[in-house]
Order: sequence, then structure tokens, then C-alpha cells
Amino acid sequence: MKRDADALLARLAAGDPRGTGFVRPARPLTIYFYQLEIRQVASALVHRGYDPKSIRSLRDLVAVEAVNEWAKFFRGRQTGPSTSRVHHMIGRFNTIARHWLSVERPHLDRLRKIARYFSHRDRGLRERDRTRLRPFDDLVNVRAMFRLPAALVEDVIERDTGTPKWARRVMIAVAIELLLLGPIPIGLFPALRLDRHIRIGAGNSRIRIFVPANEARRRVDLTFTLPRSSAKLLRLYLKRYRPRLTDDPSGWLFPCVDGAPMTKQGFNWAIPNIVRKATGLDVHPHLIRQIGIKLFLDRNPHGLEIVRQVMGFSSTREVTRACGDFLVPSMARRFDDNVLKLRRNA
Repeated sequence: MKRDADALLARLAAGDPRGTGFVRPARPLTIYFYQLEIRQVASALVHRGYDPKSIRSLRDLVAVEAVNEWAKFFRGRQTGPSTSRVHHMIGRFNTIARHWLSVERPHLDRLRKIARYFSHRDRGLRERDRTRLRPFDDLVNVRAMFRLPAALVEDVIERDTGTPKWARRVMIAVAIELLLLGPIPIGLFPALRLDRHIRIGAGNSRIRIFVPANEARRRVDLTFTLPRSSAKLLRLYLKRYRPRLTDDPSGWLFPCVDGAPMTKQGFNWAIPNIVRKATGLDVHPHLIRQIGIKLFLDRNPHGLEIVRQVMGFSSTREVTRACGDFLVPSMARRFDDNVLKLRRNA
């Protein structure tokens, strides 16, 4: 079993030189979750009464009866109505069965049938994220959030003692600014490099960010020009604060003092803490991008295609699934405005 799993993880790390279906080298976090879930599923089967000696390979984990058993185990451990975790786990093992184990089509169809049973019944945002976004119905909180990057930098300029601590704070301010602008997801931040993705013109000209489609994991290249205020903030960071973190002038956009890029987990920890201390708002990096979508659709309920292209969604249907919660209030206001207009003209 361990040899089988290690071979899969090694292939994920190496990419797809032999055309098995894993095209790009997987990220370390992706490999970690594959390894974790293989262990969890094997343990779940033991809890369901399987003899540990009977679990000898990955094929034993993707057998239809086994998938039914471990899916029921994980569903039984959940306290809420959501089945999203089980659905995602079945999807991951369906990928293993299809691309790594090359199981027969009828087998895959039965796994998909199980996955459909556990398919998402909680479309759109989770209730916890809806609660976190409600404060942004208040213009005071919207202003506090959108002014935060500049406010953080102003605070650093006043209190700076020349240590890396203050440079990291400006780095987080730049990260928040990019998230507010929208197109770049937090997962791409650790991969951004000055010599590959950031195009800086001479003088005070604007700055462009370019990420090829294969790196951005979308159908088209991710490319956009920073607004002047955002470009000014990035120039300040690159000129005055980033050199405290690294000596490499063309390396990672967001480096740590050891020369490695700041990880996604690092951003997921630092950004919510700084936002909470500065504004009292409880948001994580992915939700910061959702704020921009919410505010845009609140004013432009027919702007789904713009959101799709800017944020990299594959289809308008996917946008509606992810952002449909934002459309209801603005649509309701427009409906009420039409009723009031008819009433005035009656």
C-alpha cells in the first residue's frame, strides 16, 4: 500500500512525462492532501470493519463497495448538512482511479453515481462566509477595507525602525491591495516573480501583471494593468521594503527572509490577523476577492460576464453558482423600483 501511494505521489510531483493524465507537476500542498486523504480513507475503512491486512493497494480504496463505506463514515462524522467534503474526496479518488489506476468505464460510472449522491447541496457561499460579508452592506466598513492597504503603509512609515518586521507588514498591504483588485487568487501569490510576471515600465508608467494561462490554471492568460495608486504602492514596496527581505532583485515578489517565497498558508494566517486588528472585520484572503464581486454585482446585476472574465471563471453558470447570493438583493431592489415607478405613473 505504501509503495503504491508513494509511486502516485512521486508522479504527481514530477508531472506527466508519460501521459497518465497528471499534466502539470502538482503543488506541494496538493501532494500533501493526496497523502493525507489516502491515509484517512484507509483508516476509515478499518473503522468500518475492514481488516487492515485486506487494504493492500490503492485499488482497494477505490473499489465501489469501499468508496460507499468510507463515504458513509465521513458523512457520519459531519455535524452539519453540507456534504461538500465527502463529494471532494470522492472526486479526488475518482481522479486516481481514472488516471492512475486506469479502471474500467463502468467502474468510473458507479463512482460518479456515488459522487452525485453526495453532490453539493449548499450552492454558493457557506453561511459563515455570508455572515462575514454582511458588514460590507455598511459603507463605513467598505471604506475601511478599501483604505486599509494605504493606511497600513502610512502606519509603517510613521513607526518604521528599519527591521524586516515592518517590511513584512508592507508586503501584506500589497497582497491585500492585489486581492481587492480581484484577478489574482491567493494561490498564485507564492509563485509570482519579478522577472517573469511583473512588468514595470520606466518612470511613473503603470505596472502590468502577466501570468500565463498554464500557470494561472485558467483558459486564457491572466493579464491586467495596476491602477496608478496600486502601482505607486507596489513601487514603494519594491524600492524601500522588499530589499530588507531578500538580496535577489528579480526573484519572488513576496519573499521571506530565508529567500523562499511566502506560502499560501502564511498569507492565510497573516492577512486575516492584520485585517481584524486594523478594522475589526473577519475576512480571509478568498473572501477579500468576494468583496469586490459583491460590490460590483450590487451595482451591476447584469455584469456576470465581466465578473467571469476578470475573475477567471470558466462559464457564466459557474459565476452564478459561486456569486448568486450577491444578485438577489440588487435584483430585488430593481424589481421594487419598477413597482414604485408603475405606482407613481398610475
